[in-house]
Amino acid sequence: MLDKTVIGALLRLRVQVIHDRLDGHAHVNALLAQRGVDPAAHLVRAKRRPDAARKGSTRAVVLDALLDGSKCKTKAVALLAARKL
Repeated sequence: MLDKTVIGALLRLRVQVIHDRLDGHAHVNALLAQRGVDPAAHLVRAKRRPDAARKGSTRAVVLDALLDGSKCKTKAVALLAARKL
């Protein structure tokens, strides 16, 4: 395997360990250090919340609302806001 493949996998594993609060953080950091990578140099961003408006879900919410009958804009927006939370 290429070094960059192994390093990329270890960095991804480090992110998963941090986000899911799993054991083994020190072990992953040690493996990265053995490969010559400084784990502190790679920032781990906060875990993103899934967006309710992705991949056509907004359209599905609007169509579901319209199946119940005609709605004004404010009611449609309120339904979308409620579904997004």
